[in-house]
Amino acid sequence: MAGLRVEESRQLMSQSSDTDFDEFESNQQKPNSSRSSGSDFSYGMGKRNGPRRFGFFKSLNTRQLRLLFSITAALVVGFFVYLLWTPTRGHPLDWSASSPYRAENYRNGKTSSVTIGDNKAPQQLAKPTGFKIVGLLFYGRPRFVNILDCYLRKNLVSNGGYLDEIIVMVNTKWEEDIKWMDELIATEPLYKKVVTESKGGHFDNIWNRHATDENTMYIKIDDDIVFIHDDAVPRIVHTLMAHPEAHDVAANIVNSPLTHWLHYHTEAVLPYLPETSNASRPELTSWRASDLPRYEGQPNSTWEFPNKPESGPFQVGMPGGPPSEGHRWLPMERTSENLMLTPIASGKDYSPWGKGWTEWTLGAQQHYSLLDNMEKEDFGKYWAGNQDGIWNMQYTRYNLNFLAIWGSSVKMMGVAADDEDALTVTIPKALKRPCIVDTHSIVGHFSFGTQPELEKTDLLERYRLYANERVCTKDNQKKRLEAKYLEYHRNVW
Repeated sequence: MAGLRVEESRQLMSQSSDTDFDEFESNQQKPNSSRSSGSDFSYGMGKRNGPRRFGFFKSLNTRQLRLLFSITAALVVGFFVYLLWTPTRGHPLDWSASSPYRAENYRNGKTSSVTIGDNKAPQQLAKPTGFKIVGLLFYGRPRFVNILDCYLRKNLVSNGGYLDEIIVMVNTKWEEDIKWMDELIATEPLYKKVVTESKGGHFDNIWNRHATDENTMYIKIDDDIVFIHDDAVPRIVHTLMAHPEAHDVAANIVNSPLTHWLHYHTEAVLPYLPETSNASRPELTSWRASDLPRYEGQPNSTWEFPNKPESGPFQVGMPGGPPSEGHRWLPMERTSENLMLTPIASGKDYSPWGKGWTEWTLGAQQHYSLLDNMEKEDFGKYWAGNQDGIWNMQYTRYNLNFLAIWGSSVKMMGVAADDEDALTVTIPKALKRPCIVDTHSIVGHFSFGTQPELEKTDLLERYRLYANERVCTKDNQKKRLEAKYLEYHRNVW
């Protein structure tokens, strides 16, 4: 039997020139105790001489099989490495266990960049290095940017802030508004102008052309942001760094159809109602809520939202519309019973297309409440979410009025025409990296296109007075703009 096996092996070796099989033949001819006992090389079922090959593999020699195995193993390992790497891809930071940018180290204060403060004191968050932080201002309306300018300058790196520059994305057909912005840009070296055009209100071309640098974090800022808390920019920057599992980080927006629901339940929204008196008042000189008289009317037991006229927004004096041009809202005694008489009690739905998006009265109540809380510096009322103040949007559509995102994230997937849906729902869901809200990053958003009636209040003037007192430098005090810049029909966004 042993002689027969040697003869069979010789026949197999004669069919191949591979040196490994030559070694196999010589080994068969050597005395071996295991072979004398009838033992064979066995691979799989039954006993056979040499490795069994099937189909395509019959044509491969041992060296080729080893090469094929190595390539397959490398592909498998590479696939699993990709899966592990995807949540952090595109971030120019170290995510090792010792990194100060990991969420657990951020929370536990294991980085010198973070010192947790209270709800009144701004947090001391050092500007990170190794990448640029660029403000991306979507511009078209001077009446808002006249106020926003002070906040932008305060957050520039030249003034001790985080923003290395502001890219002003000009998108308006009004030559006077373009000229106004050109004159403002000329006063600040870190303001850079880019002329662009949106198509039907879609802004994908802005994102895909101007926000794709892989070593840059972009802070998207709408031009009708009228208040930015001192912590707002530092918080969303550090939160995006500390949470690589998130696709982007949005601010806690006052006047948003989703966060207004949060603010109602955290008691940040206070009982305010519009003044019904048409008596003339002197020129507004104070933004403070404490200077307002108490509401003395007889409100209905339930606030109602009349249907908007088909011809357009509510006009002054119309049922459901502003009671007068430049009117104000007045505080009531702070009780739950009084709050139930106000718009927020009837419109506290949690929906991107709900009443928080369509009803101007909801926006007005939130703004007067914000001014009230600003005076008391009581911003802790707006905090919600987990122990870090993070509210996970769970792939629900959220507004992009103030949002931090890596340029590499924009470049990796691109942004569709509906940028709001793309950056908070579609792309985050595809990558399993949700948009999150840092509720400690508080900003005031003036209005949506569905809330033009808000410009019939005195709110914009109150925000201008606040900015002049608390934010703008002495050489950059903001005057009330000429009437031509205050016309609502000049909207572009």
